[in-house]
Amino acid sequence: MDHLQSLPETEEKLKQSEKRFEALLEHAHEGIVILSASGHATYVSPSLKKILGYDPHELLQMDLAAFTHPDDLESLLKIRRAALDNPDVPIAANMSRHRHKDGSWRWMESTVTNKLNDPAVKGIVNNFRDVNSRQAALDKIDENEYRFRTLLEQSADGIILFSEFGKPFYVSPAIEKILGYTEQQAVEAGLLENVHPDDQHLLLKRVQFILSNPGKPAEALLTRILHHDGQWRYIESTLTNMLSDPSIKGIVGNFRDATSRIMAQRELLYMNRLYNFTSQINQAIIHATNEQDLFEKVCHIALEYGKFRLAWIGIAKPENRKIRIAANAGMSDVDLHFFNDYTYQTGGPMDVVLAGENYYAVPDISKRSFGPFMDYAKQRGFESAIFLAIKRNGKAIGTFNLYAAEKNFFNLAEIRLLEAAANEISFA
Repeated sequence: MDHLQSLPETEEKLKQSEKRFEALLEHAHEGIVILSASGHATYVSPSLKKILGYDPHELLQMDLAAFTHPDDLESLLKIRRAALDNPDVPIAANMSRHRHKDGSWRWMESTVTNKLNDPAVKGIVNNFRDVNSRQAALDKIDENEYRFRTLLEQSADGIILFSEFGKPFYVSPAIEKILGYTEQQAVEAGLLENVHPDDQHLLLKRVQFILSNPGKPAEALLTRILHHDGQWRYIESTLTNMLSDPSIKGIVGNFRDATSRIMAQRELLYMNRLYNFTSQINQAIIHATNEQDLFEKVCHIALEYGKFRLAWIGIAKPENRKIRIAANAGMSDVDLHFFNDYTYQTGGPMDVVLAGENYYAVPDISKRSFGPFMDYAKQRGFESAIFLAIKRNGKAIGTFNLYAAEKNFFNLAEIRLLEAAANEISFA
């Protein structure tokens, strides 16, 4: 009898428990849908109203495929088939889009579990939650990454990231336009491998500076770097220490090809040098009082205005193939010892000029064999030279000898100017 009296109480407690459960589900951030083996909804939690705007009874009457994005439907069907094959195993589904009642698409993240064999459930349980805000943020990140990558790929300037030990780990695509290397080749090459030997110490010094000054961009640095085609290019770069920035964790190098600008500046300086040189030679000719005075003045003008490393005029003694120093500028004791009573070789530059040619240019001394002169030029740092005829009454009596510290120092315009200057000196 007591048992019969407690039955209504038990039913009431069951109803209260169900209401409490429904209330919890209604205010939950996650939604629950239970599907039959055929995919028909048998239960929809009240929280679906908040997540997708539908009342649960509306969804029970709908085909769930109707509010799933067409591009995501196939992947969800695969997940359901996988759940059917793996009872009681939670399977995480890819994020998928579902249509809200207001017509917009919302991203959902779900986990599917086959509970068809559970008598308390008898269905496939789909737990899901709205991740639309998170996906929107991810889309924004992707959009920004795409935008910045596009800017990097289209930029004429390059970017390199390398460790504090000088190991590159990222090079932007502009490297191929600037230096001809692929990104992979540039990363594998290392920081100094293609830097001109004379400029490596400048780069290392700059790296040491920025390691001591994190976050502060150093002044622009100009270095020569070997292009893939074998030519040296002038590269202007700025380095910034961002090793402590968790999104970078490296030293950032921004670089660009400055070759055209540097060559234009050099051409301007070159033209100014030629103008000053010509002007000074003319003034020396006008004001010289005798041959020796003229010779000495033009030698000094060659150093001061022509920017040569050594200039001297020799008068030939054809009877014994020797040449004596008549005037010079820039000669050291080594030079005086080497050229004192110098014997010029048959077929050499001086011999050719004394035989009647107006000049003989040597653009790269290291590629010419002049016997002892080769070792001497290397010791003195001479890279190129030109020998011009000094004439009296139309016949060569000596040579005006100019040495430069750069290869290919004498281009055609300079040779023509020097040839004219030598003729003017001869005439004077």
